[in-house]
Amino acid sequence: MGTRRNPFAALAWEPRANPGPDLTSVIETAKRRLTTRRPTFLIALIAVVGLSAVLAALVSLPLLTRRPPSTPAPAARSKSVDISELNVGDCYAEDYSDETVAATPCRDNYDGVVTWKGDMPSEGGSFPGDDRVDVWAEARCREVFTQHNATTGQNYADFSWWTPDRQTWDRGDHSVVCDAR
Repeated sequence: MGTRRNPFAALAWEPRANPGPDLTSVIETAKRRLTTRRPTFLIALIAVVGLSAVLAALVSLPLLTRRPPSTPAPAARSKSVDISELNVGDCYAEDYSDETVAATPCRDNYDGVVTWKGDMPSEGGSFPGDDRVDVWAEARCREVFTQHNATTGQNYADFSWWTPDRQTWDRGDHSVVCDAR
């Protein structure tokens, strides 16, 4: 019989002449490095946080020092006008008179915004009567109010309208003004 050969002999582990450092020396070296090495990660983290704070302060400084725009006196910013003088999109504050309002910028507090302005159609040119004018104006303003809230994203709670009376109708003013409040 011949010699027995192990086909896995080439893969077998054989101890080397110099096995390298033992486990205890590796642990001791790691401990020494941790205690003597500078904590570079901590220094880098502090530097990044500090730089971020400085940049945030520089960016927000103009926002913090910005002064609010001066607002003119109430008499200067609003004037009393007939409601029919306003255009669609104009805002107003009520001044408790019959047909006049105080035109007010929409960025200020206001009571309403004009949503539609137009003439009521007339049959034969004669005044149709207060009731018919009111019914027509309410239907038209309700439709406009619903569309206005849907398209602008505003959530106004109510609407109202201004209509001509017999005297203004006879003078040729057939205008109806709708608003949202």
